[in-house]
Amino acid sequence: MSKSVKLDQVNFAGGLPNEKDLIPAIIYLVAYVLSSPILYWRIINPQHRTKLLIYPTIFHTCRIIMLIIRIIMAKIDYGEGLFIAEFVFVSIGVFFLISTVISCWELQLESEIKKEDQPNWIKQLGRLLSLTIWASIATSVAGSSMISSALKHPDKLHVVTGLRRAGNLLSLGE
Repeated sequence: MSKSVKLDQVNFAGGLPNEKDLIPAIIYLVAYVLSSPILYWRIINPQHRTKLLIYPTIFHTCRIIMLIIRIIMAKIDYGEGLFIAEFVFVSIGVFFLISTVISCWELQLESEIKKEDQPNWIKQLGRLLSLTIWASIATSVAGSSMISSALKHPDKLHVVTGLRRAGNLLSLGE
């Protein structure tokens, strides 16, 4: 089994970078970089800072790093380390957006329903969703970190794909 076939099995969603990905990655990187000053100014400026901006800022930073890695991967013959790094940044970024949506939902409920009238299940559901996000991150990072050993030992490949699928399924369940 060749290395590229193994990488295709690990990356079941597709999208291994090649030269065709260079221009789109540059365009997206420019868009993210152009939006950076507003986001980072809002997170740094105490007058506009809110807790809700922390996770979108992490997502934004993950995307910029991922796009830089993708541009590098589109131009050079990349190794496992760069491949794994890109996988990790692609995997975890979305979870921070999901977490922000959950936080907005909780804030909305708290503002609409008096504290004493709030059903207990709302807080429990919020905690469960937050735990699910962290479980998604953990399984995605664990799966991505095992890619190197799976490429050397093909019998471990099913563990990597299983962990990555589990991370994706957990995120869909949120």
